[in-house]
Amino acid sequence: MNYPFTRAILLLVIAMFFMLSACEKDTVVLQNESTSEFSEAAPKNFMVFENMKALMDMLSKPVAEIKAIQSELFIDGSFNSYSNHFASIEKELALLEASDQLPKSIREIEKQFDIRIEADPNGGNVVIPAVQSLRLGAIANQDGIYQVGDALVQLSYDLSYNVEAANVLDVTDLSTSPGVQTNALYENTSTSKAITHECIRNYFHDGKEHRLRVQWGVDYINVPIPLVSPPVAVPVTNIDILIRHQKRGIFGIWFANEEDRIWTDGGVTHLVQSPSGNSTRFFSIDEQAFNSSSLGFDVFLGSRETNIAPQDWILSPSWALHSSRDHRTSVNCFIVN
Repeated sequence: MNYPFTRAILLLVIAMFFMLSACEKDTVVLQNESTSEFSEAAPKNFMVFENMKALMDMLSKPVAEIKAIQSELFIDGSFNSYSNHFASIEKELALLEASDQLPKSIREIEKQFDIRIEADPNGGNVVIPAVQSLRLGAIANQDGIYQVGDALVQLSYDLSYNVEAANVLDVTDLSTSPGVQTNALYENTSTSKAITHECIRNYFHDGKEHRLRVQWGVDYINVPIPLVSPPVAVPVTNIDILIRHQKRGIFGIWFANEEDRIWTDGGVTHLVQSPSGNSTRFFSIDEQAFNSSSLGFDVFLGSRETNIAPQDWILSPSWALHSSRDHRTSVNCFIVN
């Protein structure tokens, strides 16, 4: 008997057993190779989650940790998050506006860059991201897409689309696929964040109107469970803070405007009221960014108990000082409860 050969076969069988066992765990899976569902010209460039538990586990992590995981998974750089994609669009729009190369109407700008521009309640117009949650924006790719099990999910403003991967016709637009399921993404079916606190400081520099805008927002998001009929979702509360420095330009649009420094200091308290009693979470804020137009904090994202109404989730700031310095102009926004 050929013992070395038999031993080699045995070791191979044992190795395969452990590999198959490892695949049964709830994991994030990277797939960027072509498959029968997509053409060679359209490889997968989105995050793939084995099931809803794996997705929710990822959503429970801070954005910085999510990005660190992605850098290990997508070592070839094939993944571009929606948040990064939107930041690139804002930067390009600002550069084109400064050089007077933008299309000659708001509708033409929306069509060319596949964006939405809406009226700002404080005057002018603003570019609206299709994915407003910082954590969902970090997980979804530049088209707002990720995969759960055998289904693809796309987040687009106030709606989410999910469809079986085998039925996808356009991997950048799931709404065109046969059998696609459409769900309301927000509990109040609004594309606007529920702003609990806002501070805006306007000033003029080099003949242009600038502003520092700080928004503390709470969203009640329905994270879709794919391929379930009638539609079912996991309700989550999303709390984040976004600081933007903007310059008003053509058509009254507030364009992203890089500044020397953006910084913030303080803390917020998240108050949860429930039949079993109240609880609080305190989040310290101490961050800064250089040569940037925005600074964001993903304060909290978590599932809601079914017996807790949305209004029972409160973002209650202790205090926070948000500041920016644009050349020699310093601006402060102070939010206090």
